Amino acid sequence: LNVMGLYPGDPGDPGGDCAGIVVNSGGNLGEELRCGDQAFGIVRGCLRTYGKTTTQLLVPRPEAWSPSAAAALPTVYTTVDVAFAEISKLKRGERVLIHGAAGGVGLVAVQYAQRVGAVVYATAGSDEKRQYLRDLGVKHIASSRVGHEFEVDMNKFLGTQRLDVVLNSMSHDDYIRRSLCLVGKGGRFVEIGKHNVWTNDEVAKEFPDVNYSLLAIDHICEFQPDRYH
Repeated sequence: LNVMGLYPGDPGDPGGDCAGIVVNSGGNLGEELRCGDQAFGIVRGCLRTYGKTTTQLLVPRPEAWSPSAAAALPTVYTTVDVAFAEISKLKRGERVLIHGAAGGVGLVAVQYAQRVGAVVYATAGSDEKRQYLRDLGVKHIASSRVGHEFEVDMNKFLGTQRLDVVLNSMSHDDYIRRSLCLVGKGGRFVEIGKHNVWTNDEVAKEFPDVNYSLLAIDHICEFQPDRYH
């Protein structure tokens, strides 16, 4: 979204997740890191030789992890942890819909939901992605491309039941409304998308029984970094 000019507001320079070597500090590295240590974490605008961030957003990189593997983790794992552990408090036996489940955040979300014992419903586009999710043990997979097909399949999967939690990242083809219609009373809808998302007031007006949360990890990293350390 950043490089395509679709990010709402000013996203700053490209780059977020990274791995590298600590080369300088303001004297407050704490006990975990020292200059010369290998580290990984979240550094805004990190697509450059040197980046600057707060120590709360960095941790030591394990020797067994390559820099590229470590750099693939921070935002996706943090997003899922905040969405499922803090906001929705996903529990065993609850029904959760994970949109774009074959993507980075989606795959971590599937693993988290399976680990806590939730019932996973997912969306994916291609046949290859759907088969990949089936191989992971996901039984209920609907379309992430065609809203009507998604709606029909989900109602068939759920029957008279409703969803407890939705992790949403899609706004095309009325996916937000279609997904909100599937949430039961008191259900939690966590929006991690950036483009054409609904406001809290819009959701409250049409779906007053749904607990709606907008989650922006980049905003939390910038203004609430202490949440991560």
